[in-house]
Amino acid sequence: MNLQNNLATVVRAGTNNPAIATAHPDCELHLGDNLNILEQMPDGSVDLIYIDPPFNTGKPQTYKRIKTQADTNGDRKGFGGRTYTTQTLSESSYDDVFDNFKDFLVPRLHQAHRLLKANGSFFLHIDHREAHYCKIWLDEIFGRQQFMNEIIWAYDYGARSKNRWSAKHDTIFWYVKDQKNYTFNYDAIDRIAYLSPGLVDEAKALRGKTPTDVWEQTIVPTNSKERTGYPTQKPLAILTRIVKVHSNPGNLILDFFAGSGTTGIAALLNHRKTILIDNNPKAVEVIKQRVKTVVDANQNELQSHKSSQTFSDLFVQELHAICPICLSLDEDNWKSIFLFLKREPRPARKNKWIKNTICNALGKEGLNTKLAKRTITIDLCRCIVKFSLPWSGSSNYRFQQIRKRAKYDFLICLGVHQGGVNLWIATQDAINKKWNDLKGQHTGGSSQETKWISVGINGKTDQNEILSGGDMNAGFAILVEEIKKRSRDLFKD
Repeated sequence: MNLQNNLATVVRAGTNNPAIATAHPDCELHLGDNLNILEQMPDGSVDLIYIDPPFNTGKPQTYKRIKTQADTNGDRKGFGGRTYTTQTLSESSYDDVFDNFKDFLVPRLHQAHRLLKANGSFFLHIDHREAHYCKIWLDEIFGRQQFMNEIIWAYDYGARSKNRWSAKHDTIFWYVKDQKNYTFNYDAIDRIAYLSPGLVDEAKALRGKTPTDVWEQTIVPTNSKERTGYPTQKPLAILTRIVKVHSNPGNLILDFFAGSGTTGIAALLNHRKTILIDNNPKAVEVIKQRVKTVVDANQNELQSHKSSQTFSDLFVQELHAICPICLSLDEDNWKSIFLFLKREPRPARKNKWIKNTICNALGKEGLNTKLAKRTITIDLCRCIVKFSLPWSGSSNYRFQQIRKRAKYDFLICLGVHQGGVNLWIATQDAINKKWNDLKGQHTGGSSQETKWISVGINGKTDQNEILSGGDMNAGFAILVEEIKKRSRDLFKD
């Protein structure tokens, strides 16, 4: 399926602002008046919208990239009285002056509400000058009951005022289309360290804690490789958090005040599709270059790992991305992961981490994945995931709570031990045919009857007629092949 064609159905052909070509097929870029473009997009077509509109500061916003050189007759004085000559390399600016900010912004907020899917989320990033007005307008458009959070981004950077408290924060309002139906991937939240780790147990200290609605994150440093030179560029870390928690791989993310394109970059790096709109030609050029950089980096990574990258490697990378603290225990990745998972007392949380990791790793293989409470959907195939560590000091996994009446296409059994990871798959037909041979776990009413499967970390099992796989790479290859085969059969039907 051509993803560029998918995006083309969102912004309809014949628009006065046709898409500008970018290096990535999942990125659609438009130059022009965003209101005109938004009005041509269909209702309920976008999963997540983030905007960072002009803040109405009352003055033009300008950013200059300069180069300095030591010069005794220079125009700039530095540390220790040294002087430097400055040379302007580039300059970007935009007007941030509106006679009636409400008339400018409110029609665009109405369009955002119309474009969101039923389970979509909307984020408005604004500063202290207009935040209180924006909250009232958003309550009127989305409904006050759909307000979820006022997030404070505290950056503590730059000069200090001597006649009032220094303003060192922005406000990010989060609204949903339906408070009873929205995306919030709790286990995708990046964790931060406890300020007083000695006050919590070892497992909590190692795992870290989730952030509150106050996000402490520095601005993009002037000497950072992330810096583009575009005014008001926002940190990739802020947008990555929003994208990962409030959307799923394959979702469509819209930013119609795209600026330097950070929203789109966060989307592409996390296997989402994106539409970016801005009326500044310089912004569009910056975005095109950033998208090309992402594509080039992905191609270089793919080339360097083409012969050596395995699903085991992907599994480590993705679990590390979800729980960075889990790889800090030991230089041996698998031992670290094993100890981390063993110390986590909540089975449900471990299962969520494992399902998220599988989804993200499969997404990198070009498969579409969607995470649900009890299942994951992979290219239209419904899968149940069972996870186990070696059982009670033995060298066997025990995959439990397998229900005959559950509806699924594949059962994925994933086990982690100190030396690696194993993965097996089975179809529901294979499970049901051998149901009476499986070991019983609960023998209540027929609708409640569950079984379990025991497998050694060496792959030894009495259920060879049911399970396929073994080490993770072999199991992964079989899973991808079977998923693609089943998907082709579904399309034939």
